[in-house]
Amino acid sequence: MFWGHIDNWEAEKAMWPAALQQAMEHIRSLDFDQVPDGKYELDGRRMHASIKTTTTRAAADQNAESHRTYIDIQYVISGEEKIGVVPWRSLLQVARDDLDTRDVAFYDKVEQELWLHQKPGMYAVFFPADVHRPCCSVNTEGPVRRMVIKIDRRLLVGEEQ
Repeated sequence: MFWGHIDNWEAEKAMWPAALQQAMEHIRSLDFDQVPDGKYELDGRRMHASIKTTTTRAAADQNAESHRTYIDIQYVISGEEKIGVVPWRSLLQVARDDLDTRDVAFYDKVEQELWLHQKPGMYAVFFPADVHRPCCSVNTEGPVRRMVIKIDRRLLVGEEQ
């Protein structure tokens, strides 16, 4: 997992793989006041994004999730949210496995989560081993506008697709 603020990007980007740099530069290039919610292709199925305005919910009402193929960059445009994260381990019980069809597995019970308090300009990068619970309310439910960029993990290791 990587976690940070877009204001620090210039100082940190040299440490990041090229595909993640490409995605972050895309985020930096956008005027979000001019970009509507929706789905966007950045590199076909290898890298795509969605922008969505939603309402945060209590953590108990949000399932944790993980992915097998895609890495997530989750970026807060406006509002705020908490995201729970914990390393994947075999003790986790999968509540619903949609990995083959939608590249997502959901978990009901996750213990020892680390909580990230995300505000505008903050991002979190989740790899397949990172079980994460996005869109959780900070104190009370509220609106959050966020962008999620999905990057095929094979772009980071140079595998052909």
